[in-house]
Parts: sequence; C-alpha cells; structure tokens
Amino acid sequence: MDRNELDSGGKGGGIGGQVWWFLKSIGLLFGMLLDYGRGRYRKVPWWVFAAVAFVLLFALSPLGLIPVLGELDDAAVVFICLKMLDNELLRYAAWRKGDGDEA
Repeated sequence: MDRNELDSGGKGGGIGGQVWWFLKSIGLLFGMLLDYGRGRYRKVPWWVFAAVAFVLLFALSPLGLIPVLGELDDAAVVFICLKMLDNELLRYAAWRKGDGDEA
C-alpha cells in the first residue's frame, strides 16, 4: 500500500476520502497493535505506544482542550495522532501485504 492508496482509497478527495482515510488508519493501527501483541510484527517504535496511550487518556478524560468544543477537540487529537503515525501505518500495511521487510 502506498501513500496515495491510503490517502484517497480510490474514493477521491473531499470529505468521503478523509473519512475513508480515517477509518482505514484506525483499522491499520489496531491491526498493527494486535500483530505486535501476538508477536508477528515487532517493528513498532516506542513512541507509537506513547501516542496511542496519550490519545486514549485524553479522549477518556473529562477535561478537554477547549471545553466549549465538546468532542471536537478529542477528534482533532485523534486526527493529529493518526497523521503522526502515517509512515508507521504505511510500513505496517506494506508488511501485511507482503511487500515489506520481515518483522
């Protein structure tokens, strides 16, 4: 899987493409963490776990960055985290597809 495939998913630009990217990235992230836990994929850097832990703690905490926005600040933090993890998710997707290095 390359960056264009993850970014657009064949769905074109606009909101549909962004929603597809978001859902695909979430699926890849959970798959990567599950494969790490099962011992299949070990190339997960420590900061990926730190970012996921931060997002979970932030999303589950009753405090928000901007209380008026409600859940929007949580969604923004998740979005930023997924963008930070983009290269790692692409590397994992290539490994899962069989195009990457051995784990």
